[in-house]
Amino acid sequence: MMVDLLQMPISQFKSRSEAVDYLTNLGYNASFVLFLMKNLDRSDQQEFKWKANIPVLTENYFEILKSVEPSKPIHIPILFVRGSESHYITSGDQVQLEVQYQKALFHTIDHAGHWVHADQPDEFVRTVRDFFNSHN
Repeated sequence: MMVDLLQMPISQFKSRSEAVDYLTNLGYNASFVLFLMKNLDRSDQQEFKWKANIPVLTENYFEILKSVEPSKPIHIPILFVRGSESHYITSGDQVQLEVQYQKALFHTIDHAGHWVHADQPDEFVRTVRDFFNSHN
């Protein structure tokens, strides 16, 4: 994905929809593409540019991922909410997360993608509220 963002000719696009079409044609999920578009901005010359420093993120990608890994298991309640149509947290990921986060709870919301809060806002709020209420 990072390589695709690096190679994307964003300064040549005249509209955000051209950028959306470009990434969608590469096979990226529409919700994910719209999320990425939140990082697209215009320069003083009105050309599109990334808000994030994509070359630096690409160069340091694996180092960034390493820093996210806690050094020991965490023993506090934590809720992972995922959409049934998202592949962001796989069953393999869940196994690893359960080892790292010993009190992890997983809740899947039907008819939602990666943006669970946008796809099913009422169910998302209910799920999070119930989690907080049960862990007070």
